[in-house]
Amino acid sequence: AVKHAQLRAVAPAHPMSGSSASADASAPVDIADEVVASKGTRVSSELWFSDVALRKELLRASERAHGEQRIFVGAPAEEVQRICPTMGGSSSSSSTAPAPVRSGGLRALAVLRLGGSRFAGFGEADVSYTYRQLARVLHPDKHGDDPSAAAAFRRLSEAADELRRELAELRIALAALCEVTSCRVPTEMLERPQVPLLAEATRVACVVLAATGEGEVPRGLLSKTYALFKPPSIFGKKRVEDVLTAWESGKEVLEQLTSEHVRLAYDCSPQRFRAQFLCLLNRLMQSQAKQNEGCISEGWRTALSRFPEVSLWRDFLACLKTWAWDPASAPTTGQKSPGEGSKTWGERRKCELVELLPVHTHGAMPLDDSKLQGIILDTWQDIGAWAAQTDSSRALGLFTADMLPGSETTGSWRIDDQWAYVPIVDILLFVGEGILGITTQGAFIVDSSARSGTQMGVNGNLSGIQWTSA
Repeated sequence: AVKHAQLRAVAPAHPMSGSSASADASAPVDIADEVVASKGTRVSSELWFSDVALRKELLRASERAHGEQRIFVGAPAEEVQRICPTMGGSSSSSSTAPAPVRSGGLRALAVLRLGGSRFAGFGEADVSYTYRQLARVLHPDKHGDDPSAAAAFRRLSEAADELRRELAELRIALAALCEVTSCRVPTEMLERPQVPLLAEATRVACVVLAATGEGEVPRGLLSKTYALFKPPSIFGKKRVEDVLTAWESGKEVLEQLTSEHVRLAYDCSPQRFRAQFLCLLNRLMQSQAKQNEGCISEGWRTALSRFPEVSLWRDFLACLKTWAWDPASAPTTGQKSPGEGSKTWGERRKCELVELLPVHTHGAMPLDDSKLQGIILDTWQDIGAWAAQTDSSRALGLFTADMLPGSETTGSWRIDDQWAYVPIVDILLFVGEGILGITTQGAFIVDSSARSGTQMGVNGNLSGIQWTSA
């Protein structure tokens, strides 16, 4: 009862739910994830991109984090070695000194110690600040004729210029994604464009999934989606149908959603938003496979190489599927409920959904329904317990809460929640595969006469999917 109450206290909104939770701007916050963290098990709002109060608070938290930052600068020799390591030991000014080797693996962000979800992005002012701090110890005047020091200083200057160019390119990418839905990002959010870029990528993904429906959705029900989100709406000023047409007409939208710039934005964003975005990408691929008889665009190869976490999540689902419907997952005799017989874990969970959800002809159950969320949380905890006993637990790291500074019980870290994000829709689609559908109105069971019977590649790895150049 306690865990169900905790879940109900943070009822989410799905891209199909038509509502979003408002953020409490007065709540105490520290940095990034702490803006959206609370005690108890959390389910992240799927519509955070439309929550203006939340996004502004994230911006203020990022500003505070950077304002409080005191960049750690090591001893001059240590900084030189970190940025531009040398072969064969310490450098010297003699003619026999080893030549400096530039660290190809040290990205510009690492050189200036920027990026990561800790600070939720960076801007030109942050680049300038960290550059000045490091330049004081790396300037060649302080190192005589040391060629390694000169190379490290050049690398520092190059990295700063590279990040400034990257910021300009991020804003261009953000403008392009905003054009897909005809949305506008407030000027104050452009200073650090990383999280806003992921927000707009998330918006586009949610629009496409809202337009197509997920799982088993009779075609007639989708017209209600279009009617519910007449522009302007939380999905933007364009019609849902127009966004779907752009998605289906070519590779451009997929390339924009999974570009290198979005990857950088992903790396700079809070954990719960990263986890949600991975789930959205996986479900976009599922949706495309379902709509095209198991075929997906060739562009997904690049997308999956740029976001390998999606494949990790799909492999996890494939392993879970094997176990969920394995007779070995049935409870022992002492655990059986009356009438339960020898049902597998998957069968028992599917029966729970069939008993709870309405048939599609009688409406849909909102995803923030307390009984539905209670079942989902129980299911997720079962999945976590199973994963902990197998070699599949690595994928759940995608959903675990970020570790935040400030605990005495765990050294210098504490964990507010076990999970940063609980993938409600993914769980429903997994357990209810073949019989369950989700639209803007919620989840429902599809009458057998209305099921498509197409389940290629819905759960698990890519073995059932065909690649196409279209």
